[in-house]
Amino acid sequence: MPFRDFPRAGLVRLASALLASAALTAAAGCTTQPAKLELEPKEHTFNGIGENLWFKALPKAENGKPFPKLQADVRWTSSDPGIVSIDAHGRAQAVGAGQAVLTATLGTLKYDARVEVRSEGRIEIEGGEITLTLSVDEFGDPVREPVTVKAAVFDTLGRKYEGRKPVLRCADENVCRTSNDKVVPVEPGETRLIASSGSASAEIPVKVVSDGKKPPRKKSRGNSITF
Repeated sequence: MPFRDFPRAGLVRLASALLASAALTAAAGCTTQPAKLELEPKEHTFNGIGENLWFKALPKAENGKPFPKLQADVRWTSSDPGIVSIDAHGRAQAVGAGQAVLTATLGTLKYDARVEVRSEGRIEIEGGEITLTLSVDEFGDPVREPVTVKAAVFDTLGRKYEGRKPVLRCADENVCRTSNDKVVPVEPGETRLIASSGSASAEIPVKVVSDGKKPPRKKSRGNSITF
């Protein structure tokens, strides 16, 4: 039957069917190619130089359909490899203190992840000098009272590292020794207390003095029995 002989109602139905088919085809076609990259994580803070982290970029369609097979085709670059380096597969490493942007690329798709590397900038030790006193007990044994040291670590931007404590040590362990955050006197003398964390360090003087008391005559620690 010639096209002009089709009933009008039939032509309308045919046109509607063709339009619907085209719409379905277009809708189906929009899921055959990724339209975005879903990054994980989208931002990250490295708390020290040398730390590593894997970044992932999952290609997805507008409707959320994932394309896991295309993940291997995503390539990564860093805006500043001197701060954070990243290989082509997403393994990032903190190299130096500062901020950078990591970019995931797949074809014309480009998405960024912001990163920061914190590094020790300085250490502050509370108080300008530590004086430790040596004394003896009633049995003539030395009494070595420890002193607690308060020290804080700050990054290169002056922000305090919460929960990070520096390592303490005495320059001359014949004068004093350390145990966690305490300094213990050993013998009278002078030395320096060193606090360190990463590349940052600080020092303060330490003096150990005797209380001047002469040790008493040795007493027996046990009970004597006379027969």
